[in-house]
Amino acid sequence: MSILSEVEFFKKNGYVILKKLYSKNDCNSILKHLSFIADENYSQIINMHRSEFLVIQNIKKINRFKFLVEKYNYIKSLEYISKVLLKYLKKKKFVRKIRKLYDNKIIVGLQSQTIFKKPKTSFGKQQYVAHQDNSYAKNKNNLFFTTHLFLEKSNKNN
Repeated sequence: MSILSEVEFFKKNGYVILKKLYSKNDCNSILKHLSFIADENYSQIINMHRSEFLVIQNIKKINRFKFLVEKYNYIKSLEYISKVLLKYLKKKKFVRKIRKLYDNKIIVGLQSQTIFKKPKTSFGKQQYVAHQDNSYAKNKNNLFFTTHLFLEKSNKNN
């Protein structure tokens, strides 16, 4: 689909599917980093691109370390991972596509959320329920948007 037809489709339908914005290597790298910071229940991760959020969401894991140097090293790894993940969220190809959909307006990311769909976890069997995220944000300028990045193969059933 050309960028023009993507924009037309988006304006008509309110959504668009943008394929291959991230390579398989990119997706594997993102998933590797997210798996490293995930807890044993694969709970959701909020604002993975901000180290302070990763630290607080990993506090149980941090407190299990016996030595201060282990805690320090783990926190440093969270800082590194947050920077890596932010680079992926700000990938030029992705940002260009989103800006094109919004007539080249400045785009500001407000939040990131990771939901794992691992078997035998709280989100593993949760079904998708169609909804409109802007119903609570109520952006009057129609500039609120949500993106989903599927890191592994997905279809309507999974």
